[in-house]
Amino acid sequence: EAVGGLFEEAIVLDASSGAVLQRIAAAQRTLTLAFDEVRRRLISGHVDGRIRIYEGKDYTLRHTLNADAGAIKSLCCSLDNSCYLSGDDKGNLKLWNAEQFEYIGNLHQCSTQSSIVGLLWNPSQTELQVVLDGQSLEGVAGPRLRTFSAR
Repeated sequence: EAVGGLFEEAIVLDASSGAVLQRIAAAQRTLTLAFDEVRRRLISGHVDGRIRIYEGKDYTLRHTLNADAGAIKSLCCSLDNSCYLSGDDKGNLKLWNAEQFEYIGNLHQCSTQSSIVGLLWNPSQTELQVVLDGQSLEGVAGPRLRTFSAR
């Protein structure tokens, strides 16, 4: 299966044929998706600043996390799969407990002129690569990469 977001829904596709298997209604425009392979959950980030967590074969909405910030533009799972990480258009990199669905804390605050538009673990899984867009504190505009140690 593969998933993709489109406006107010996420679409589950057959990865081989591209056929639509399911449409998942969302409350607000979906900006990013991640999949928790351990818990078999679909995690979606939305323009309303919320993270929605779906699970089960029919992707039933299990929980909604209020990020209390800007639009959620990036999501990923922690290396040990105990947490979810989110990046928003206000420059916040936040950590969420994947079991209790609770906010743990803000890992990093970028310039308010920057959005976190991508989160990816490097191939050796020793660093989290964060893609930022906007203006840095140094006045540099455009996309740039910031790396954080996994320790």
